[in-house]
Amino acid sequence: LGARPIEKIDLPAGIVPSSFAENPDDNRYTYIGTNAGLLEYDKQTGQSSNYFKDGLDKDITITHLDVSRFGSVVWFSTTTRGMGKLNLLTNRVSFFTYPTKSKNRKDDYRINTFSRKSKDEFFVAIADSLPAVFNSEIGSFSYINDSVFHRTQNKTTDIKADPFGNLYITKGGGLYWSKTWIAKSSSFIPIDSSLFGPFITDIVVNGIPYRLNEDFYGKIEMLKEINLHHNENTFTIHYSSRGIDADSLQYAWKMDNYSDDW
Repeated sequence: LGARPIEKIDLPAGIVPSSFAENPDDNRYTYIGTNAGLLEYDKQTGQSSNYFKDGLDKDITITHLDVSRFGSVVWFSTTTRGMGKLNLLTNRVSFFTYPTKSKNRKDDYRINTFSRKSKDEFFVAIADSLPAVFNSEIGSFSYINDSVFHRTQNKTTDIKADPFGNLYITKGGGLYWSKTWIAKSSSFIPIDSSLFGPFITDIVVNGIPYRLNEDFYGKIEMLKEINLHHNENTFTIHYSSRGIDADSLQYAWKMDNYSDDW
């Protein structure tokens, strides 16, 4: 009958998944945010391991994940400790809480979700406050404030920017949109041109997608070279740009040691 089209991932008893992200260097592994810390799941063996140590860290619920391009850092948001960072080279976990007016607050720094804006910055949806920008390089938060926000409670549930610089925020039951805020705050939050691409979406060798190669576990865009056999003489690269009408694009290319012209 063949394999099931959808399979259930079995996690340890009492573990509730809340978010996930693929390892950008090896799609054999998936990071899973849970009610008990951060897990790494091995698709090949079906085993999972928890990066968080026993004790306080294991009681933290993760709401969202973002993995750096080369897989050395996992950023995550939590229900109690603000933003978190896992250094995969040292297995060190660090937390960053946002400024608050409450003097008695201890462990109640909930961030519902976050989204990348640039290499070193995230938009963050702070559960009991205004939306903000988190600078991952220096570990600081900067609130986004506007008089229009006075119409709703300071409870931010989501915040994202599209490749064209439009900013969307859901806060206190209201939906907000701005097409100028990012442009006017360009010195505060630079627009990340890498959002547009072009991106390599697939590589096909002799009619077979290279991602199906049994010796390849990474991501196509991470490839630096491909060694072809003598009978692999048909090679196709598929690429695209994000958020741009395909009919409006023109591409130019050249191949080293084959063609010097674009």
